[in-house]
Amino acid sequence: MRKLLLIGLAVTLFGTTNAQTEKNDWAIGLHYGTQEYSGDLGDEFLKFNHARAFGLSLSKYLTPFWDVQGMATFNTFSSTGSNLMGMPETQFLDFNIMAKLKFNNGKWLKETSMIAPYLFAGFGDGITKASHYTNNSQNISVDVNMLAGLGFNIQLTEKFAVDLKSKYTYMWNDDMDNSMNVNDYQDQALMTTVGLVYSFSKGVDTDGDGIKDKLDKCPTVAGLLKFMGCPDTDADGVEDSKDACPKVAGTINGCPDSDKDGIIDSEDACPQVAGIKAMKGCPDADGDGVTDSKDACPSVKGTVKGCPDTDGDGVADKDDKCPKVKGAISNAGCPNDKDNDGIIDSKDKCPTIAGVASNNGCPEVKEETKKVMAKAMEGLFFGSGSSVIRSKSYTVLNNVASIMNANPTYKLSISGYTDNTGNEAKNLSLSKARAAAAKAYLVKKGVSASRLTSEGYGISNPRADNSTAAGRKLNRRVEFKVGF
Repeated sequence: MRKLLLIGLAVTLFGTTNAQTEKNDWAIGLHYGTQEYSGDLGDEFLKFNHARAFGLSLSKYLTPFWDVQGMATFNTFSSTGSNLMGMPETQFLDFNIMAKLKFNNGKWLKETSMIAPYLFAGFGDGITKASHYTNNSQNISVDVNMLAGLGFNIQLTEKFAVDLKSKYTYMWNDDMDNSMNVNDYQDQALMTTVGLVYSFSKGVDTDGDGIKDKLDKCPTVAGLLKFMGCPDTDADGVEDSKDACPKVAGTINGCPDSDKDGIIDSEDACPQVAGIKAMKGCPDADGDGVTDSKDACPSVKGTVKGCPDTDGDGVADKDDKCPKVKGAISNAGCPNDKDNDGIIDSKDKCPTIAGVASNNGCPEVKEETKKVMAKAMEGLFFGSGSSVIRSKSYTVLNNVASIMNANPTYKLSISGYTDNTGNEAKNLSLSKARAAAAKAYLVKKGVSASRLTSEGYGISNPRADNSTAAGRKLNRRVEFKVGF
């Protein structure tokens, strides 16, 4: 018996993990050990040298905490080879039913623990056959008994286990040893055995996953015990029926989230970089609504490709040569200045000709030119009441034509005036005709008509007092003004 116990201990060190579970809810066992006597004839407990015992057990899984077990054992008591003198040879057949409290219940120990201790208690019926029973022809006595004990299951494989147990039995009758009146000790027995137990399932298992159909929520598809027989194809801990990505392991409803930003890869525009939901899983470090991958200034909030634009002209500050003045995209963020004279086009009266600020962006007219134009006004003569130019005026007009042809950017405004003598309407018509005559002369001299304008204003804008002859003479004039 000591050898058997040592063998059982060795098995505990090399066995694999599993146990009788809901999956394998039945178990049958063969047991061998010793049945020891204690009573009126002495005490042989824990000497392991008396009465070899054989047993057969059948167990049924009830819950993770409880099993029920039936067991039948047979042995022969005798004083031979023991310290008991006078013990008649007695054959003992014992039938027991017991409740087992398991420690591998998922709370105290894992249900699949390799070593699974348990306690048990129950009752039984012992049938004793001995020569000292003279009250019947078969020499048989039937005795009700109570029992309790402890044991260990040591799992070898999913189906097989070694069972070590010690069972104490208390007998209601005190006639096993035929010494009821000697010391009046009630008959007792201690059975210690090593057994081999085989676990199995009696139910139908259509999908062959080891879970009976009546307990299998997916009886036609092989699955796992923790999901009541339903599969978890990708082994991510989410059963397929609840897994949005049943073929790919994941952490969000069974789907992968590689960057762990809470957005599954299939819906994440940047699955390898943690981002935010508003950006479809892409990062936006500065929170300007432009993802970092498209943001030219990812650490500074901005409106132009993610960059600041202080003056709001559509040119990012980093590219804007005038970042605080609203300008044009075509001019690197600065206001347009086509002629590059330093005066922006919106304030430049000559935006295509470089000029000076004192002349509103137009070129400064030369003093010599101004003098020529003044002489033309003073030296242009017409017949009295006529728009015909007198020949003595040709010299000053030719000088005007020369200046205009030498300066193609010049434009010339020609304005005619009269004194207040005579009919006002006729004076207006005469002023227009004289200005037009001067223009026509210049066109003949090669000046483009598109560069010339003429208009008459009659008696308006007098230079002097019309009440004197000298004043009226000054008021009769044609003015030449250079512009651009």
